[in-house]
Amino acid sequence: MAFVHELIRLKRRNLYLFGHSPGGDWDILIGAGCIKRVELAYEADEAFNTVGPRWRRRSSGGDRMGGLQQFLDGRAVHGRAMGIPFMPVRSLLGSDVAGRRL
Repeated sequence: MAFVHELIRLKRRNLYLFGHSPGGDWDILIGAGCIKRVELAYEADEAFNTVGPRWRRRSSGGDRMGGLQQFLDGRAVHGRAMGIPFMPVRSLLGSDVAGRRL
């Protein structure tokens, strides 16, 4: 949390966050206006809250605050490590996730 507060103090902007299941720290950065884009499976801090209120407000306003299935997080990192823009997967067949634009 000290690192988060330091980023805010230094007025860091246009950050791109990629993670699995962050909590209140990301929500604070979003509220401080530091974040340009987020890719995550979900954002919640179950110990104190449900879905982060700042993340919910930004994502419902049309900002690019995408969410990924938890399995796809690893596939996205795998593709990027291989130097390709995406990693084809079959696990989305039969769901509506493949048709959504994140």
